[in-house]
Amino acid sequence: MSSTRGPASELWRTAFLATGNRERSTRAVARVLALDPELTSMAAERRLTVLMQEAATGDAEAADALPGAEGADLKAWATLARLDRRQRAAWVVLNVQQTPEIAATRVLGIPKTALQAQADQAREALERALGADASGTGARLAALAAKIDPTSELEELERGQARTRRRRRLVAAAQFAAFGAFVVVLILIGRDLVSRSKDERSMRAIQEQLSLPMTDEQQRARERRLEEERRREQRGAPGGGVSP
Repeated sequence: MSSTRGPASELWRTAFLATGNRERSTRAVARVLALDPELTSMAAERRLTVLMQEAATGDAEAADALPGAEGADLKAWATLARLDRRQRAAWVVLNVQQTPEIAATRVLGIPKTALQAQADQAREALERALGADASGTGARLAALAAKIDPTSELEELERGQARTRRRRRLVAAAQFAAFGAFVVVLILIGRDLVSRSKDERSMRAIQEQLSLPMTDEQQRARERRLEEERRREQRGAPGGGVSP
């Protein structure tokens, strides 16, 4: 991930502004990296869309501190933490990312009227909490977030992804070995069946040969051999002889 550390850090900071939670921001970046490991194949709008899908959905989580936030900025951060997640995401996309409304509707997957309503609710909440200090809140919070170094989170993410890749390689190797063993067994079984088939055909051929009936000539030759054997036995017997 070293080659993508810079872009991944920017994504992480955007997610942190949208969620207020460091762990959830890391999960959001992980979703992007799962689809685009080098952060080169997806367009910027698509990456922001995937990031905000994690930021704007699911249950709320405890807010982490924004380093360096004081006074009005600290109050703004606390106000954002109390907003509905969709309102906060709409405010971040429009006021921090400065995304045009049409593109923002695609990023958040909502119609323009819903986008405007959610962003207005977030703006009104900030104005109630900050009064005149609400102006420029997006830029001030973005500047504070830009100072955050998410290296530890991204390194842990990289280690987790490396473990996942190793597990996948081990599973693939085991599956390949099992498939190879299965193929070997099939080959051995096939050879055994072929050998048995050949043996069976040979035995049937022998049986067929033995069961063939004798021709007349073969029968007469057999009778002559038997007659000659009887005569030899008679000549060899005591008191035996052949009449002149």
